[in-house]
Amino acid sequence: MKRILPFTAYLPTEKGSKILSRLVAPQFDELAAPVRKVFSASHKNNFVRFESRHPLPRERRKDPNVRMSVAFQEILEKDLFRRADEPAYYLLEINESGQLVRGIVAMISLDSDLCIFEELHEGEAADRIFQLEHLNLQTAPILLGVSTDHNRIGFFDRICDPLLNRPPLFQISLPSGGTHRVWRITDTAHEIEPWLSRQKAVLFDGLERYRAAQSLAARLHSSKTLYSPFQTPNFVLAWIVPLENQQLHFRARHRALRTGISSVPPQRLLEALEDFFEIERYPFSNKKQKNRELENLLEEMDFIGKLNHSYGLYIGDDAFYMLMLRDAEAYERMQNVRHSRRWKRLDITILHSLVFERILGFSGTENAVLERFRTPVDAHYAIQSVDEGESEAAFLLNPPPVAHLIEIAEARECIPTHSVLPTTRPWVGTLMAPVGADCFVADPT
Repeated sequence: MKRILPFTAYLPTEKGSKILSRLVAPQFDELAAPVRKVFSASHKNNFVRFESRHPLPRERRKDPNVRMSVAFQEILEKDLFRRADEPAYYLLEINESGQLVRGIVAMISLDSDLCIFEELHEGEAADRIFQLEHLNLQTAPILLGVSTDHNRIGFFDRICDPLLNRPPLFQISLPSGGTHRVWRITDTAHEIEPWLSRQKAVLFDGLERYRAAQSLAARLHSSKTLYSPFQTPNFVLAWIVPLENQQLHFRARHRALRTGISSVPPQRLLEALEDFFEIERYPFSNKKQKNRELENLLEEMDFIGKLNHSYGLYIGDDAFYMLMLRDAEAYERMQNVRHSRRWKRLDITILHSLVFERILGFSGTENAVLERFRTPVDAHYAIQSVDEGESEAAFLLNPPPVAHLIEIAEARECIPTHSVLPTTRPWVGTLMAPVGADCFVADPT
């Protein structure tokens, strides 16, 4: 049975709240090297330092994992964060990039039947497993989308509306101009689990955190350390967003082909693409015009993508290229795979089968193909990687509609890993949950 329960959170103190915007960090998987450098320089205990896979600028420590442990201890010793006095649910509101999304933060049991729409890259959870085992801490929630039943559709508003008239527990002002606001839920707390536990939940973001939590729980179960279903290692921290009347959208993760991987030269690639795509050229002659043409390309991709499959391509010459699929029906007839029509018509799956497999000749597992690419969420970083010689070609994609992702997840299908990211995501350090074997969630009943 799916349990959605309150937890004893780590929250910023009054002292920590004053510098909170310098402590928290974006989710790690979208931190390009320049962005990581900016956040690591903002404060020596910024949560970007909890990413143990990448050394920070000028870091001399042999083991970056040690830096993570030291940073968290300093956060506690300097009274920047403190354990809450009692378990609670929280309302987290994110207002960013013109989008407003609200959801409930709670602990959800790991035996819940979640719909997972994206595959996990091999080794992706290793860093999160290290965090859990050495810090006993979940530093950010996964993102679950739920479709509420129509009989209870107004329940979420009944939770939110009274809280929005009160000052938040704390607020984070983001460099982008957006905000995270957090309230503790009190009056309606006992109604939350009966309402949410009946809804289908789709895991939209944080699969590596979810798998890491499962790995830790399995290890503790095998060692007989877990003896109660209410111990926190049996749960994962989640931001649960009712999808009705929400502004939840996704960004596509682009594909930048690593240099030296393909035997097909860029110009030959362009010629081969003409068999499947109509191609339009966006030339430029200087940097200012290049930026303008990139924005034009992305706008045209978005417009055409509502009716047809469209992609951007950059191979390092003096132009961008728009690729428009000639015949979607012919593409479907070529596919000898047991997938739904919705899955076959995702932009990313078409790109994989027509370009990466058929033209570039990449074979093997999904993870093996992905190793050949960088997957930035910012088109400018994809273009930059080609200009700097790190990549030979950059393929730019449109994001799929949320409704399509929900349908694919509920059909128990998975899209290729590293394909999309939500536009609004909780920053690392905003709400955290202790997950030691001596920690427990609360049963509000």
